[in-house]
Amino acid sequence: GRALTDMVVPRFDEEHLRDPGNPIGRYSDAEEVAEVIEFLCSERNTYTTGSVWSVKGGKG
Repeated sequence: GRALTDMVVPRFDEEHLRDPGNPIGRYSDAEEVAEVIEFLCSERNTYTTGSVWSVKGGKG
């Protein structure tokens, strides 16, 4: 899914930063995506293999 980053936010007005088609109603921010990546790369991830993790707020 799309993530709001410093590169993306200045290109859109407030109305276009919402995502009504997404069950959560907004785009993710980079920190939310990074938290998933951090977990997958950490020693806490001891039982995940061959999985696809979607970080897109329930959309699609």
